[in-house]
Amino acid sequence: MQHHSRRLVGIICMFSLVVIEQWAIGSGLSRMKYSWRNVAIGGGGYVLDVVCSPLKRDLVYLRTDVGGFYRWNKKTTSWVPITDRFPSSMSNDYGGEALAVDPFHAKTVYIAVGKDLGSTLPGSLFKSTDEGRHWKQLPLSLPMGGNSDDRWAGPRLALSPFHSGVLLFGSRESGLWRSTDGGSHWQVVRSLNSYGRAGIGFNSLAFSTKLPGTAFASVPGYGVFATEDDGSSWHMTSNSPKSVERLVAASDGTILASADNGVYRYASNSWSNITPPAGTATRYCGISVDPRSPNDVIVATQSDTLQLFHSINGGTTWSNVALRIESSVPWYSPSMLQVQQSAGLAFDPLVPGRVWLSDWYATYRCDDLSQSPALFVNLEHGHEELVVFTLAAPPGGPPLLSGVADVDGFRHPFLNRFPPNGYGGWYHGHGPTFGDTDQVTWCVGYPRHLARVGVLRWNDTGGGASSDDQGRTWKRFSGLPPSSMPERIAISAHNPECMAVLTLHGGPGFATLNGGKTWVKMSGLPAHIVPSVWYWKVPLAADGMEPRVFYACANGRLYSSTDGGMIWKVRNSTVPLAFQSLTTTPGKAGNIWIAAAVEGLWHSTDGGRSFHKIGAVCTANLFAEGVGRNGQGQSLYLVGSTAGGRHGIFRSTDAGTTWLEINSPMQPIGDVPECIAGSWSRFGEVFLGTNGRGVFVGDDASSTGDSSKMERGG
Repeated sequence: MQHHSRRLVGIICMFSLVVIEQWAIGSGLSRMKYSWRNVAIGGGGYVLDVVCSPLKRDLVYLRTDVGGFYRWNKKTTSWVPITDRFPSSMSNDYGGEALAVDPFHAKTVYIAVGKDLGSTLPGSLFKSTDEGRHWKQLPLSLPMGGNSDDRWAGPRLALSPFHSGVLLFGSRESGLWRSTDGGSHWQVVRSLNSYGRAGIGFNSLAFSTKLPGTAFASVPGYGVFATEDDGSSWHMTSNSPKSVERLVAASDGTILASADNGVYRYASNSWSNITPPAGTATRYCGISVDPRSPNDVIVATQSDTLQLFHSINGGTTWSNVALRIESSVPWYSPSMLQVQQSAGLAFDPLVPGRVWLSDWYATYRCDDLSQSPALFVNLEHGHEELVVFTLAAPPGGPPLLSGVADVDGFRHPFLNRFPPNGYGGWYHGHGPTFGDTDQVTWCVGYPRHLARVGVLRWNDTGGGASSDDQGRTWKRFSGLPPSSMPERIAISAHNPECMAVLTLHGGPGFATLNGGKTWVKMSGLPAHIVPSVWYWKVPLAADGMEPRVFYACANGRLYSSTDGGMIWKVRNSTVPLAFQSLTTTPGKAGNIWIAAAVEGLWHSTDGGRSFHKIGAVCTANLFAEGVGRNGQGQSLYLVGSTAGGRHGIFRSTDAGTTWLEINSPMQPIGDVPECIAGSWSRFGEVFLGTNGRGVFVGDDASSTGDSSKMERGG
């Protein structure tokens, strides 16, 4: 009786949820209550600057190359993203060109944004008066390159410590700009228009802390200019170094500079070389002067292994700081913990002895520089900056598997904890490392069996690997040519030994019938369906039921193979040209979905011989399926727009007839989504991978409760 009562309650609850969802559709309530948050991975992207407020203790900001800006939260010991409210239409604004804090108002902060110089969208400046909670765009739009050459230099934005509202901004291609009213109006400094190397321009600015109106501007290839009238007129400084990366001002009026070929000090109207004894061939970047002591200077080398030098006499003599590096992120490799390509370096102005440091992957803090060795620990909770290529959430295993740029990818046993290791040996994993994992997928009939492929961009090689234990360990494909650079992979629905891959080189791809021991070149497909390494479209899939049937999409045609991927033939020549992804439904033969951007979402139930357009969908940029309610059927997930015209993230539980919006304006997803995966273990759970803000997970709070604090193992 008790068993039947529980079953009856379950049926009633399930029926109630269906009624609520249908009522929401019928009543015009188009948004479901979803909880969104970052999946905890731990940094992984270039932190270009650490900027501390001189007025408020523990008010610290980060500038990153592709992941936006962050503010330190002392209470939670984590970083808070402060530009995530920029929508996907502002994805270029997640590139951090500059950041500066106001020396008069503790809560005021300025940022210059723009990811790529070649973007069709110009960069911009923004101002916040509440520590980055809200932003006002300033009237200066120029080409910017937070992810471009010399992005580690700076600061390109500087505020006068004497005259409130006086700002200087050094652009890459449009000269030096000046404002006297807090950024409300700007004027270009015409006397310096002819200076600047293409794509670099003015890379560092600094106001004197001793002489009102005096400031300095570095122009690589030319030298350092100075002004005595807050930037109206400029002149070249005497004996100026020509390859400066960063300028900093000491409290006694001296200026220090790090450069490609050394370290320099400006005093008595002339520059002197104060390079540490490591030699002039060493490249320097991060440099800082303790605000409490103008002779207390630190400078960092920029290389694959950090060297930190400390002087207590203004650079007359130096000591090489003995370092002890510890990681709060368990998967960081030994090479990552050498602090590679360091950029930001700052004495904390309000905490004696504390130093902040940033590099290619993380932000480090030392709380007592006088100790030997000096302990630097990376603080990465909340900082999520990976570029994500692929996601998968098969049934019965860990909640998520990911493939990312630079550091391979992860098996995620828990979503709120950092992964214990990456896939490959470089990251404490068990298997080969590819640098980029471009796709990870699973076998429908045997979901414990996974496969992945990826490339090493820096030497034009790649490979693939399989796992039969849900991604805990991996075995490299022995017969796949590394020079082929495999980019996409599909596994037969019921034979994990049968796989097909698409490659960058050596023709369209290869197929195997023996688990990757030997491979046969494909025939019948056009070459180079995947044209480049920075590519997110998914043109390959295995049929969801038939064991030797595969599909591929290229140039407005759908191809099929019935022999395990070796021989391909055109099955449909009217596929939408705006194709984004090809998806098949697990457990259903011939069930194919095509997301086609502005051409919408298309569905076939006959193996691609015919398609019909889903009328409720206007645009389909990303599409995925996941488990249906109570484990029955499928849920559909869409990034795009529906017939209502609004762009967002949507879910359908009735095969695409109706859609509910599931993105939340209160918990925005930072940067543009590039890949998507629906969970096949948890109804309503969906994952989005971004172009620089890591992975986000959304959960249906209306049916599962608020799961933002839940942990799941697997």
